[in-house]
Amino acid sequence: MLRTKPQRLVTPLLGGLIGAVAGAHTLGTGVVFGRTESVGNVGGDSSTTLTGMRYFLAEEWQWPFLQVSNLNAPDGVPIAFTDSIPIWSLFAKTMGPLGLEPATWFGLWFLAVYVLQGLFAVEALRAWGVKHTSSLLAGSAVAVSMPFFIHRVFHPALTGHFIILAAWTVAGHLRTISPDKPRLGLQVAAVAAIVVSFLIHPYFIVMTGVVVIPVIADLVRTSRLSYVQGGAWFSGLVAAVGAIAYGGGYLTSGAGSAEGYGLFGMVAFGPLLPQRSDVFPGDENIIAVNGSLESYVWLGFGLLVGLLFVVGAAAVNRSRSWQIVQNHQLLALCMVCLYFYAITPVVHLYNNSSFSLLDNRLGPIPISISMVLVGLATLGASLYLLKAGSTLIRRWPVIPVAAGLAVTVGFSATWMPTLLQSFTGQFRASGRLFWAIGYGLMIVTFVAIDRISRKELAIGVAVLIALIQLVDVEQNRINARSNFDSRPEQVADVTTFDSLIARHDRVTMPNNLACLGGHDIQRFQNVLTAASLDAKPIDNMDEPRIKTKNKVTCLDVQTVDLSPGMIGFYFGSVSLSDSSTGTSKPLESLCRQSTSITVCTQNWDEIDNDDTVKLAIPFE
Repeated sequence: MLRTKPQRLVTPLLGGLIGAVAGAHTLGTGVVFGRTESVGNVGGDSSTTLTGMRYFLAEEWQWPFLQVSNLNAPDGVPIAFTDSIPIWSLFAKTMGPLGLEPATWFGLWFLAVYVLQGLFAVEALRAWGVKHTSSLLAGSAVAVSMPFFIHRVFHPALTGHFIILAAWTVAGHLRTISPDKPRLGLQVAAVAAIVVSFLIHPYFIVMTGVVVIPVIADLVRTSRLSYVQGGAWFSGLVAAVGAIAYGGGYLTSGAGSAEGYGLFGMVAFGPLLPQRSDVFPGDENIIAVNGSLESYVWLGFGLLVGLLFVVGAAAVNRSRSWQIVQNHQLLALCMVCLYFYAITPVVHLYNNSSFSLLDNRLGPIPISISMVLVGLATLGASLYLLKAGSTLIRRWPVIPVAAGLAVTVGFSATWMPTLLQSFTGQFRASGRLFWAIGYGLMIVTFVAIDRISRKELAIGVAVLIALIQLVDVEQNRINARSNFDSRPEQVADVTTFDSLIARHDRVTMPNNLACLGGHDIQRFQNVLTAASLDAKPIDNMDEPRIKTKNKVTCLDVQTVDLSPGMIGFYFGSVSLSDSSTGTSKPLESLCRQSTSITVCTQNWDEIDNDDTVKLAIPFE
């Protein structure tokens, strides 16, 4: 009996409800509805997100359509460079008549993320052939309980994992295309998924593209789409992303060099090593490459149990398993390549940096050599399994191509052009690149469970995996909640900065963020957060990679240059030579200093409470 349309909608909506409950349980209703003070004063990466969003919502629409003028003034900056979730900020600005505060929109993003995570988990599983409602809902519970999903709460833009599941959904449906039914709507949906991922955070375009593009390529390879149709789709994708990049200001502003970003590969066996697990309690120290939590990619014990089941099922029915892989060989190859990107300290195909198998103490392996070995091993294994080179080329054309590329890449490690290195260096390899693989493994797990012939057993296994996963991630939920209420480094102390800034028209903070460290970074972010409350023009921003005309190099001594109505915050020593404009007052009467931060203004006579200045220098 065919399902009616209303019946088909029930299960995804239940998945969304599971997500909403998980979000409220993880972060609390006060956070997801933006009703707590800690949401409006978030620190760390979250402060960058909210600061850009505040400026964007406070200003009129302009071109480029993501541009704000008062942040990084006078140049301005597109909020894509402040990790301010462009698509959500655009939605919030469009919904301006609702009168919601930026902090409320910021909190609602987390609610939307959890709801969509649960909903698209159901849709992705269904698109890849899962039919039992129990498996669909259990998969939804696992998706909202993925440790690396919960862990990313400190970087709001990178919590948008639902778009990866949306890409897997589109990819699953694309498999149904046939020469007589090219299904243009699906191809448009594939472009839309990638474009939306770009408007959440640029890294997501890598993760969605690596899922959708190889499926389209496989359709062309198997003649279910013509080369003209495939080319038209790819051209449409490039045109759509290019239009967003140009119209949003990505190209007009540009990004500088990585400046230290790109050093954080993930540990090779990180997905299988329990960390921050309630099933394996103990040392909570997360395996980190170069001290970065980007390495955290634990799949969760529930999903690990499910994968063991998949391995057992594949061992029992090897021919069917090989057939499935062969049908999606380009997709499988892309997942393997993405895995190698994730464990590489920098996403340079040709570098000589090393990766770690278990942790930094157990023998780093040069990535270029490893790619050669993997390529040769893959070629040798495929020749052995398929018995003949002709069969290899006919049935598995992707394998010799991959092996040839691996060998070429490995031996060309020393002469690849510097220009190419500069371009690829904009994307750092890290655990985040593993997310697309992680959700793919989740889909494979529930597809295998759903094919158990005994329905009662399938239901039991699916529910058991979901329950284990829910228990295993409780420490992650507690840690995520603490991001808003009990971790000082994640809460911005802006009260006194705000009282000072409110008396002025503009703010200057000439220090380069990349030159600061420790508490100074927190103070820097506090000033930005305080300035954003009223969207006061400020000539700096929390993004060391953006190209700006007025970017200051690292200086030990800062020169005061104030105009009337401006307040300045300086880190380090202040020049004794007063170069301020519009006043003859000595420097000592303009500036007051405590430890490493100096506040300068021409309006001290209007500020009666000297304690205000002292309180403006926190973290002593």
